[in-house]
Amino acid sequence: MPSAPNDACARAALAARTVDALVPLIIDLIAVPGSDGALTLPSAGTPAEPADELLTIKERHGSVRRDGRWTLPYRLALRTARCDVMMA
Repeated sequence: MPSAPNDACARAALAARTVDALVPLIIDLIAVPGSDGALTLPSAGTPAEPADELLTIKERHGSVRRDGRWTLPYRLALRTARCDVMMA
């Protein structure tokens, strides 16, 4: 692929401020296997939960996983030792 179209697409994706602004850039991507072929994204108008001021994760000798839809807090404090932390 030529780099000029890819560079323009990458710049547009990085400049996007809402999910709605990304839709024209990803509309031609392959759908998830087993889906009806429609790409489902939350609209930018979907209200999010209010963000916490601080989220503290404390863990020792284990693992912590936070996935799915969640609102990113204003501040995130990790207090871990010998531990895996994954946020997806």
